[in-house]
Amino acid sequence: MKTTEWFPDDSAPVRDGLYETRVAGGLTWSAWKDGLWHFASTDAKEAVERAESGQTSFWQVREWRGLKEPARALPIPEVRDELLVSLYYAAQGDITRFRIRARQILAEEAAR
Repeated sequence: MKTTEWFPDDSAPVRDGLYETRVAGGLTWSAWKDGLWHFASTDAKEAVERAESGQTSFWQVREWRGLKEPARALPIPEVRDELLVSLYYAAQGDITRFRIRARQILAEEAAR
């Protein structure tokens, strides 16, 4: 996995997604979503799960870096519902955005 150089803490990513971040405590993973950094963790999976729950970080200043090349294509979701599959493609491979919206849709359907 080739990464970009580190970006300064006064800049922000252009795209929502998972980024490697550098703070006083060391290297962590953080999701950038809707203009905010979300919960940071040394475990990328945990960082994504916390972002999905909406938990933002109180510390919004951090250096960060991303991938130099697009990540490998994500697998087609194991969902037969045409709406969710369409949503997946609309998210353009942003699995965090897809999961958040898919859970919202499924919760709305279950409430009906």
